[in-house]
Amino acid sequence: MRTPLAAALAALLLAAPAASGAPDLGALAGDALDRAATLALPAVYRVETTVRLEGLVTAAGTGVDLPPGARTVRDVGTAFGVAPGGMVVTAAHLASPRGESLARAAYRRKLIEENRPQSEEIARDWVEANGARPSGVEVTRLVLIQADAGAGARDAVTFRPQVRRIDRAADLALLRIREARSAPALPLQTSATIGTPVATIGFGTGSAFTAPDRGHLEPAVRKGELGPSGEAKDDLPGEILTAVTTEIEDGDSGGPVVDADGHVRGVVIFSSADGGIMQRAAAVREVLQDAGIRPRAGETDRRFRDALARFWALDFAPAERGFARTSRAFASHTLAGALRERASSLRAAEFRLTAPRRTQAFLLALGVVSAIAALACGLALARPALARAFAPEP
Repeated sequence: MRTPLAAALAALLLAAPAASGAPDLGALAGDALDRAATLALPAVYRVETTVRLEGLVTAAGTGVDLPPGARTVRDVGTAFGVAPGGMVVTAAHLASPRGESLARAAYRRKLIEENRPQSEEIARDWVEANGARPSGVEVTRLVLIQADAGAGARDAVTFRPQVRRIDRAADLALLRIREARSAPALPLQTSATIGTPVATIGFGTGSAFTAPDRGHLEPAVRKGELGPSGEAKDDLPGEILTAVTTEIEDGDSGGPVVDADGHVRGVVIFSSADGGIMQRAAAVREVLQDAGIRPRAGETDRRFRDALARFWALDFAPAERGFARTSRAFASHTLAGALRERASSLRAAEFRLTAPRRTQAFLLALGVVSAIAALACGLALARPALARAFAPEP
């Protein structure tokens, strides 16, 4: 199931009270994975990378010139907060592109510039046949942009992160946003049990799930479940990876795979014939620990989760205060401001409608009791006639 994130959040943020004056419980509740996406969104970022390279070199040492337009390769992916202090995780092939993937992108761009037939398959076959690799590689731009929640969320903010650690064997990169030390971070859950319901959140651009009103900063949520785990033989030799049944598109790499509690089970690495492949949360934990960082959600995430729990329980006054505390903890929080306004309006509506609801409830109860009494009287009066009608012939 593929759902633009705004579809899940629009009901949460924009649902009006029902005709009776009561909040729309269905819109406020949603299903577990919609809630998980709401919990995770403030910690999600769009990754944009620009790489310049001088050319390509084949396995035989032959240089391949690139036209000027093919010497710049741009890529888009996803990242998410994973520990306090502005610590963010994404795929290594996004943060620091190298090797075969970069060669494929450059060669495909070369074919386009030369007005020759091109496709991902043509580029992959040529790179594999020639053992081509890029030369003179330089990352000239790496930015993280806060995901846009849609439905009235505040403007997104762009950060230029530091690269703290690259683990090419696991295809994971640890970044740090110095300006966002209190940015939201998601808790890790290292279990990878087959059949666990999960949602992937990413900036993939495939038309299969792109809604007409979905902005380029709005990630998509796809729902599925975890598949089997096994050793990767070709792409990441020796790594234990896990299948995901959601359809993965270009731009989803580096995005979180979250369970119904909003905990990260893994990181999307690449697509497969049956969906996607994720690096497990256990590998993310190892990368963090190697860098001397303890993975944990942090105060901003705790405040936001508590406020959302109050909101979903229709306890709007504490929810409003909780969202305010979340905004104070991290001023650029994606959802806290919009949800605070929503909680405030629902609390005001609840206060205004308390007396009318009590009167309506009393009248409704009185009407139900009267109807039951009338039905009982009617049945009592009709009993002799019914007995005669259904009595056996003498």
